Amino acid sequence: MSVVLLAVGSRGDVAPMIALGRELRRRGADVTVVALRDHTPAVTGAGLRPAPVDASLADAGVPAAALARGPAAYTREVSRWLAGIAPRVVAAELAAVGPGDVVVAGLLSVDDADALRRARGCRVWHALYAPLLPTRYGASGLAAVRPRGASRLNRWAGAAAAAAVAGMCTTTGRALRRELGLPPTSAARFVRLLTTAPTLLAAGRALVPPAPDWPPHVRQTGAWIEDAPPPPAPGELAAFLGAGPPPLFVSFGSIAGAERADVDLVVRAARRADRRVVFGAPVTGADLPPTVHAVRDVSYRWLFPRTAGVVHHGGAGTVAEALLAGVPSVAVPVGADQPFHGRRLHALGVGPEPVPRRRLTEERLAALFDDLTGERADRYRASAESIGQQIRDEPGVRAAADAVLATG
Repeated sequence: MSVVLLAVGSRGDVAPMIALGRELRRRGADVTVVALRDHTPAVTGAGLRPAPVDASLADAGVPAAALARGPAAYTREVSRWLAGIAPRVVAAELAAVGPGDVVVAGLLSVDDADALRRARGCRVWHALYAPLLPTRYGASGLAAVRPRGASRLNRWAGAAAAAAVAGMCTTTGRALRRELGLPPTSAARFVRLLTTAPTLLAAGRALVPPAPDWPPHVRQTGAWIEDAPPPPAPGELAAFLGAGPPPLFVSFGSIAGAERADVDLVVRAARRADRRVVFGAPVTGADLPPTVHAVRDVSYRWLFPRTAGVVHHGGAGTVAEALLAGVPSVAVPVGADQPFHGRRLHALGVGPEPVPRRRLTEERLAALFDDLTGERADRYRASAESIGQQIRDEPGVRAAADAVLATG
């Protein structure tokens, strides 16, 4: 069987697909991964065939100011970047996908997959890492009005949230449809596409409780995580970790580039809280104090268990890794699935209430540092360890591979 994984996006979009691809390859499938060229080493390192898009996250250029303006501005910036690389995404997809292939598409590529289904007879699965599926049940919905209860308002809000991201999520699909002579996908049709296509929900049941009103074609597998041992950390990072107590880790996500304001914010908060910090960002030309270490790329599986806690943007992949590590964590979300994850982490007792990125100040970030390492730290850690064990116990990529291989 020939399987093509459409994994255009950030590290969090690609890592679960690589885990699935490795499992499919182990069972005899021929697997190709369409992803940005940044991720080619990880794809080839997993023994999978790369179909690189000639573009890089470094070119995204999503400014910190967009994060400060909130979800709508961030979505516009990502849409602008996707529009710029869309011809290169289309070229990679058309070269990788043949008639009758099985296509597993991440959220930014579900419209592309539908176009390939229509034009080339592909069999399609959607891969969602967060519950972008309208539901009455607040704990299971991305944009719940009543997050602790069941209400039709939750379902309406979920449909509205899906429609709101349709423009971003159909950006490369529009370019592909033009190439194939197909009509573009409207926001309403995008929502129907999400709710009618076979879907693999790669999220743990503790984090995302199964909703009774999800369609029957939705299969919640659990998170897709790698079983392979993580690679060692860079020597400078290992030396920093060994030079003092476990630090906190801070990251605002891999799509938005680090600006001087971000660096200054983290440094000032670390100084105010008197904490050591690893800042997950490509920092150049900054004079960092000895209590702050910046790292461009590192295995979270290796690093997180060695930290006192994690402050992150709330992406699905980072959330899963923090839970697997059993460490306290809190989100500073911008939009998309990030506020949902921040809300759920707090509801599950893993960390304090999320602070929206646009409201994050030196004082608030320092307060998060203090909370993650203060008197509630042991309770946060116990909750994270319990949920992390539940994630390990779920079938994850095995269940997803079962579903994909049954397609053929």
